[in-house]
Amino acid sequence: DSIVFDYTQSKLENRLEMRIKHLQIVEQKTIDQYLALFSIIVSSIQQNSFTNIRSLYYQNTQLFESQSNSNKILDQFLKTTKLTREDVHFIATSKGLLFGDFKIENTEHKSQMIQLTYDLKFDQFIPLCKITLVVEKDTIFQQIVQNYEEISISVGRFIVITGKGQPDFYTQRMSQQCSKFTQCYGFCDLNIYGHNIMYTFKYGRFKMENLTVVGLLHSIQGKIPQNINMIETLQKRLQQFSDIKWISALDEVKEQNIDELDSVVKTGNLVLWIIGILRDNGV
Repeated sequence: DSIVFDYTQSKLENRLEMRIKHLQIVEQKTIDQYLALFSIIVSSIQQNSFTNIRSLYYQNTQLFESQSNSNKILDQFLKTTKLTREDVHFIATSKGLLFGDFKIENTEHKSQMIQLTYDLKFDQFIPLCKITLVVEKDTIFQQIVQNYEEISISVGRFIVITGKGQPDFYTQRMSQQCSKFTQCYGFCDLNIYGHNIMYTFKYGRFKMENLTVVGLLHSIQGKIPQNINMIETLQKRLQQFSDIKWISALDEVKEQNIDELDSVVKTGNLVLWIIGILRDNGV
């Protein structure tokens, strides 16, 4: 019995020793991962640049092991420090779209294909038009792009931009740049979700204070009641900017049923409708 006990104890001790060594290795690797993350954050802040969340893993694949693990390390760091991704200069992959008359010059003043990234110098962005259309959805964006020439004949050349829903960091940043050079008009669904998206564009992290929300489609065949509480919440947020015109427009929205700009696309009247709205606003 003593021999059996000694063998069992020895086996347990060996396993415990192996487990301790494993934990030490894991702990050291976790420390190394946090140090690598912290180094990237410090570098980004010092250079006033931003790192794509997906690229964190690819900066040291052997250390982070997987995309999900690098995301987990970042999330744990943010939770512990109570900071946001933007605070530590990390941003998600851009999903926004931009189309129209503009150019972006490099330092050599040569044209080239580009990808909008954190290190793009926005002072090189040069609009070649006077109007920017901000639209809520990709479906509306695509319809406007397909009919760009027809619309521009009536209202002049323009830029159209969408965040495909709530705009991300890049989309907001480029939208703000558009607003510095052009008059901006917003088109969204006649519901609180559309209005909240336009609020983010106008008063979000990168403000578009000259954005006029004009495409408020009145209900044609909507049947779903509006969410009154959400509308009133947005009205309170708008009060801090004294946006009386928008607040009043939301009072009218309360009386409407939900409708979407897609219904205009389905009826084939989108082009004429947009032209009419812009002309009514002095374009």
